[in-house]
Amino acid sequence: MNRITFPSQPQKRRLILVLSAFEYERLQYEDWGNPLLRDAMNGKLYILVSEFHEQNPIVQNIILKGLDNEGTLLIQNPYDISEYEAVDNISSTFPLAKWSHFVNFCDYLGVQNVFIEQVEITSLSGRSIYKGKLGIPIGNVNGDVKNILGNIQKQALKIQRTVKADDVQRDIIEAEKYFNEHLSGDAFIKNLLNIRPTGSYSVECSLTQEIKRTLDIAAGLNLPQIPGNNLYMNLRTSINKVTKESYEFKLNIKIEF
Repeated sequence: MNRITFPSQPQKRRLILVLSAFEYERLQYEDWGNPLLRDAMNGKLYILVSEFHEQNPIVQNIILKGLDNEGTLLIQNPYDISEYEAVDNISSTFPLAKWSHFVNFCDYLGVQNVFIEQVEITSLSGRSIYKGKLGIPIGNVNGDVKNILGNIQKQALKIQRTVKADDVQRDIIEAEKYFNEHLSGDAFIKNLLNIRPTGSYSVECSLTQEIKRTLDIAAGLNLPQIPGNNLYMNLRTSINKVTKESYEFKLNIKIEF
């Protein structure tokens, strides 16, 4: 059995597909498996064979979290590139991860207050869900959306309540290091590294733009189409469902130094 070595480059393991040794061997010897193997060789995904666990901390963490079940498609957290979640869970966990990192980034910059002036929620297919202020009752949206908005508000209030002018410490070197480690895919946030630390600024922040890029890769995978094979059919269904039902969160933010 020829297996692909676990990629050291994060961009070549944005997606991890867990397969059994038997199923992976079938991919190599059946014609229908060749397109998916080419995707793996071209760096679109890594195929983790569940019986042959790699001895590296990323894979060991996947195992500890119980995510190494056959047929599971794992998505790399774009804000913590050593962390992974099952595709079904990313719409609720990844936006909060980015917002938490943005709050920490503001701490390094010496920001005193963060105000969320407007929230815009759309489906990834472009359907408008909500546009308005944070903290007012929102009607017909699911529990995940309400949970995300509630946590966003709590994190914003954390800065407003705990940071006082006398306590503010600006560390631009650490801010840049933190940005490169967790937020490097967002050009709007990067601009904050170059502004003067006085007065107030308005910033637009998308909590989901990096997630959408990865889902586009997942949607383009050459998954085998075999009548009666539930493994790949379920994978395709999960990807389509997340793509259609996930939400895009855009925040208009005012920060004050």
